[in-house]
Amino acid sequence: MSRELLQALLVWARVLPLGLALSTFSRALVPSAVGLSLTLALAAALIPAAGAGPELLGVAALVLALLRELAIGATFALALALALLSIPWAVSLSAGAEMLAPLRRTLETPYALCAGWLVLSLGAARAIVTGLAESFRDAPLAGAVLSTRAFALGAAQLVTDAVATAFGFALPLLVALWLMSFTLAALRRALLPSALAQQPAVAGLLATLAAALLLVPIASRAPEAVRHAIEVARLLTRGFAR
Repeated sequence: MSRELLQALLVWARVLPLGLALSTFSRALVPSAVGLSLTLALAAALIPAAGAGPELLGVAALVLALLRELAIGATFALALALALLSIPWAVSLSAGAEMLAPLRRTLETPYALCAGWLVLSLGAARAIVTGLAESFRDAPLAGAVLSTRAFALGAAQLVTDAVATAFGFALPLLVALWLMSFTLAALRRALLPSALAQQPAVAGLLATLAAALLLVPIASRAPEAVRHAIEVARLLTRGFAR
């Protein structure tokens, strides 16, 4: 295998997890073939930023180098996927409120699509490419052996941060639903029971209205989460790949 081909293979291994994550976490909106095609195009664009390719490697060293590149790419893929998933997770966390539970699955998709559109329209693709290009400076191709302990701790940190972020996104919707539930309960006590015979229908209508009004304010925080995810991925890469 020539040095140029080895360099291209290692760069593609670093990019591959992003394509797989795009197909998996988009809930099949992006076909697997499209995701893989994007990784090939992105790898070709990143080869100049990767620097000189490594010397020819033995079979064992090549396998370790490929695993290392896949782990680095997986860090970026996991960070970005969790940043985007935190928006629909906010709806799932809010579904603990009785008013929103029947609408959870219906609302998760528009929240996720709105967040994805905002992220792409504000230059997320350029930020991702820049982050990956700079990752070759943080962790050169075929560098030091990957620290599996640091990688596992980093992945756990990403998941924890994503859950905390999703809860923060969910707070406005949770507060709105709680206030609506409290108001309806107070009205039920103050008025005759027959006056609120349609209370479940009213609660569902109010929950839908609150979710619609808060869709853009909540989803608008996705670009910030993605920028933070790229920074965290780079920090973790420096920690476990050097």
